[in-house]
Amino acid sequence: VSNATRSSLALNWNQVSGQSIMYEIWRSTDRNTGYVCIGRFDVPHKISTELRPGTTYYYKVRAYYYYYDGNGDIHRIYSAYTPVVSGTTKK
Repeated sequence: VSNATRSSLALNWNQVSGQSIMYEIWRSTDRNTGYVCIGRFDVPHKISTELRPGTTYYYKVRAYYYYYDGNGDIHRIYSAYTPVVSGTTKK
């Protein structure tokens, strides 16, 4: 977590090699509970926006491999979550 402003934080994580890899970012204002998925992305970085000034946010990321079966249904195989990291927006 870096580049804090009053309303955003920059997130970067290690890329997983391979094709058909996506990442889910989860955010909370409590280290232990209340995480909400804020999106799925195909790159190992994201700017978390629309945040409150002077607030600490906690993040965790998980990667997943996805594929479509013969019926066109999507399937996902998830990794474990990264360790939780935090960042605080500027006041």
